[in-house]
Amino acid sequence: MASNSTVHVGEEASSRRSWKHHVFLSFRGEDTRSGFTSHLYAALTRKGITTFKDDYNLRTGDHISDELLRSIEDSMFAIVVLSPNYASSTWCLDEIQKILECKNKLGQQILPVFYGVEPSDVRHQKGTFEEAFRKHERRFGEDSDKVRSWREALTQVANYSGWSTKNQSEATLVENISQSIHKILIPSLPSSMNKLVGIDSRVEQVIGHIGIGLNDVRYIGICGMGGIGKTTIARVVYEAIQSEFEVTYFLANVRETCEKNGIVQVQKQLVRHINISLDFNDEYDGRRTIRDSLCHKKVLLVVDDIDKEKQLKNLAEERDWFGSGSRIIITTRDMHLLKIYDAHEIYNVVKYCAGLPLALEVLGSHLYGRPIEAWHSALAKLKSVPYVDIFDTLKISYDGLDSMDKDIFLDIAYFFKGCDKEYVINILKRYGYHVEIGIDTLVDRSLLTIDEDGELEMHDLLEEMGKHIVIQESPNDPSKRSRLQSYEDINFVLTQNKGTEATHCIVGDNWRLYREQEQYRMRWRDLTFSNICQLKLLILNGLKAPILSYIPCLLRVLRWQGCPMETLPFVDQYYELVEIDLSLSYNIVQVWHGKKFMEKLKYLNLSSCPMLKQLPDLSEAPNLEILNVECCYELNDFPSYLTHHKGVVELILWKCSRFETLGSKLEMSSLQELDIEGCTSMRKLPEFGKCMKHLSILSLCGTAIEELPTTISCLVGLKELHLDLCKRLTCLPDSIQELKSLTVLSISYCPNVFQSLHSLSSLTSLGTLRLSACFLTSQESLSYNLANLVSLTDLELSENNFVRVPINIHELPKLRCLNLDFCPNLKVLPELPSSIKVLYARHCESLDAWNLNVIGCDCFQSKDTKTWIKRHKIM
Repeated sequence: MASNSTVHVGEEASSRRSWKHHVFLSFRGEDTRSGFTSHLYAALTRKGITTFKDDYNLRTGDHISDELLRSIEDSMFAIVVLSPNYASSTWCLDEIQKILECKNKLGQQILPVFYGVEPSDVRHQKGTFEEAFRKHERRFGEDSDKVRSWREALTQVANYSGWSTKNQSEATLVENISQSIHKILIPSLPSSMNKLVGIDSRVEQVIGHIGIGLNDVRYIGICGMGGIGKTTIARVVYEAIQSEFEVTYFLANVRETCEKNGIVQVQKQLVRHINISLDFNDEYDGRRTIRDSLCHKKVLLVVDDIDKEKQLKNLAEERDWFGSGSRIIITTRDMHLLKIYDAHEIYNVVKYCAGLPLALEVLGSHLYGRPIEAWHSALAKLKSVPYVDIFDTLKISYDGLDSMDKDIFLDIAYFFKGCDKEYVINILKRYGYHVEIGIDTLVDRSLLTIDEDGELEMHDLLEEMGKHIVIQESPNDPSKRSRLQSYEDINFVLTQNKGTEATHCIVGDNWRLYREQEQYRMRWRDLTFSNICQLKLLILNGLKAPILSYIPCLLRVLRWQGCPMETLPFVDQYYELVEIDLSLSYNIVQVWHGKKFMEKLKYLNLSSCPMLKQLPDLSEAPNLEILNVECCYELNDFPSYLTHHKGVVELILWKCSRFETLGSKLEMSSLQELDIEGCTSMRKLPEFGKCMKHLSILSLCGTAIEELPTTISCLVGLKELHLDLCKRLTCLPDSIQELKSLTVLSISYCPNVFQSLHSLSSLTSLGTLRLSACFLTSQESLSYNLANLVSLTDLELSENNFVRVPINIHELPKLRCLNLDFCPNLKVLPELPSSIKVLYARHCESLDAWNLNVIGCDCFQSKDTKTWIKRHKIM
């Protein structure tokens, strides 16, 4: 049986009692007293676990003494060492009955150890246990209630999860048992710290990383923002494990002490504790003294609240400063420091008690003894005027940031908490920040976290602190604040023309606050930004104000999804705009009139603007990278200057159904993705220039093209070519063989191209080939040799009418997945290569079941339909 015991200490009965002993040891003395049980008792005692072991022979006559019975009742755990001769002792059997009684009535936990016996022998009383019970039955009678109850007790105990000596050394087993009990008991062991709700689980996790008993030297990091309980957790862990070490010291408040007295005084504080009389006056001698004093000792050192690399360098720079088995626990707000010192484990403290322990402490001391009405009032006040004591602590990490990281923190706290990380990066990067390194810094300083879904999160009090910092820029006049978000503030500033140079960001994204806009929309008839000359970020998604009279020239990001205007009031001047997003704007007819100087514009999103008649003049936007006009159904003219634009990377024209042409030739040297899928009026593609070597994805699905230009061979970097539903396409040009980088080719529902499949034979990089609904006849004579497709892993041949698969599949050495679904005329499965993992052949009515046995596939058949799903046995 593996040592995977799971113990639930928090049972109601158990939690009500005050236990005298942590553990009661039940064992057969002649089997294990001087060996295993003695070692286990010593290990438990070393860990501060009070353990009762009958060293005084409290068993007298045929009955257990009252003292021994009380010892069982007064123990939280019972470890039962089931050895070969355990059942021969009536005392042991009486003990186990009492233990089970205490479990049922008092919540005692039972942990069996199978010492040299099999659990099944104990459970069913076989082997030496059977022998012992034959003797008991001769003595007490076969039908004795006593013997029967002993049997039942052994069966019950043997069913509990515990440990076995099988296949492991006694030393390892003793350590595992004592360590497991120790972890479980951490919440019950005495501590000088006041108990805080939720701390126990965190302490257990940290101790789980400590590795007690191992001889390496470990740095263990506890990281989190100010006030979240790092010091508290470190203190409880320290008190729980200090008995395992020769030298122990909790070096508290290192940051504060260094600020007041310098690092040398902190070094002296540590040296004095270990009774070293040597004096020194500089940090270099201090380092040498610490190293020489501790290098041969097993040390437990807590270095609490560090904020600079220099502090660790002078207190615990190298692992060889400390003896084998030493543990250095470091608490800090800055995760980067722990990474520098390659901490063995970093325990990142994020939340607990649904709030900061510091907040609870400050608020609780303020409200103690006051009536309940005062509590409600104080909690309401905390939301609007947070307690200075709390924010003074939280603000320490914020104050240590540089100016750009402070701005990034405030933007996230004020606008973007809970938003997708990439979404925020895109906005703030275009705004002008070095945002990736900034977010990493905030995470390292415990001011920000990123959840498993990639969303940016921070503690509610940190969010409140950030908002408080912004509001305090001008408590009574929002026009003088750097950031505006609430409708009240935006309404006041814009309708009263109160804007100032102080305002840099306005985010009124009211998809989330949609219900609030109704009271303002009738007032917002004329939004003017003429006085907000330093505005850099403007997001008005969903805002229904009908008139915007001015756009600041220094604005860098404009996002107005659902803009109600027909055109925007750009004037003939230079603009700093990097991004314009007017997607889902159903009234936009023309973005701007005439030519505008947009030298820095990189991203223009006009998707789902169904009334847009023409693209804006982008001839003065040389740095444009992404142009998205998908679902702009009224667009019908692609400007000629765009066909040789040198900066565009992505051109998305999806479902622009009125586009007929993109010109005679494309020479867009930076273009990487061209999507004209669903452009149903597009009959002819332009030629591709030799400069188009960076194009990676070309999607032509659903167009009316009849042929591909031979210059497709210029697309030497093309990796994906999508031609699905190009029903007028008659063939593939021979020049397609030049596409040596192509990995995905999709030509499903193109019934006229199958005859040119031979031209694919040289595409040696092709990994995915989709040919659904391409073979609409049932001819058996069709045959295509594609053996040169040595990289092909996925082949899609569904919805075809062939009788036999017309491709020599067995010669494809890397093929893993073959799809033959909905091939009603298919009679014979092809020979498969050994590489195949998955074969689908659903709704193949003509396929005989005997074919399945030939290829050795697992086969499943639906009872409702003739649906076959076959998976190769080597999966």
